Amino acid sequence: MSDHRGGALTAAIISALSSFTVGDGEKPSGGGWAGSPEVSAFTPYVVVHPMPGGTAEGTLAAPNVDAAVDYQFTCVGANRAQAEELADDVRAVILAAALTVANREVIHRRLDFLGGAIRDDTVQPAVYMVPDRYRFFTVPA
Repeated sequence: MSDHRGGALTAAIISALSSFTVGDGEKPSGGGWAGSPEVSAFTPYVVVHPMPGGTAEGTLAAPNVDAAVDYQFTCVGANRAQAEELADDVRAVILAAALTVANREVIHRRLDFLGGAIRDDTVQPAVYMVPDRYRFFTVPA
């Protein structure tokens, strides 16, 4: 049995990012164009995605008590510079934030993948996104 509680860790991460416009697996309310695209202001936003993968480890007596959990933070902007600036700011916050999870301790977090700036033409007008991936290591408190 694992003591890892994915929802609690995700909530702690979203709380740590509350100074940004942040979405829980989807575009947040208030993110994007304020009105007509390319005419109105664009509010950059970050979407937190818990990802498949990760690992559970431990001792012979408790083989799954330590967790390494993967997340993607997709930072979206109206242009490359805006998306990259948001990703830089998110990195600074998430790598330093105190994350509180009941009965767990986040002992380490690691930036596993720098996403680069990707143009997304599936929406019009196109936006840019930076999909960085992180790994969070938690143990029983």
